[in-house]
Amino acid sequence: MFRTKSETGQRVELLQRVPLFADCTTVELCVIAGKADEVRVPSGETIVEQGAWGDKFYVLAEGLAHVHVDGRKVASIGAGSFFGEMALIEKSPRSATVTAELPVRLLVIDERGFESIRTIPSVASKVMRGMSARLRAANLSA
Repeated sequence: MFRTKSETGQRVELLQRVPLFADCTTVELCVIAGKADEVRVPSGETIVEQGAWGDKFYVLAEGLAHVHVDGRKVASIGAGSFFGEMALIEKSPRSATVTAELPVRLLVIDERGFESIRTIPSVASKVMRGMSARLRAANLSA
């Protein structure tokens, strides 16, 4: 897929507002922008479903979504949040269902793109911290 400079520039501006990518250089942001597709999802639509095979990483750039595990709401996530990394790292099915509560704007990165952005130290560190925070929260609610 061909992207114009303005499309890449717009994605870089969007990425700069996402905490996951806050410490990235402009060059790193351009690389990430080149691997991301922008997707808009209306309210009420399922983004990922628990048990489905995970092949994409998602960054919620705008909007609000709810996370359900076994039909029980476990979290709400807003702009700057990310999800889908566990299924990619573990090469396993999705551990939760994520549904758009409000219209959302997502940056979607496929498995191959995710593997390459995981090599960016600041991104890798924040992905690990995010996973750790989710594990801690799950342990507290169990």
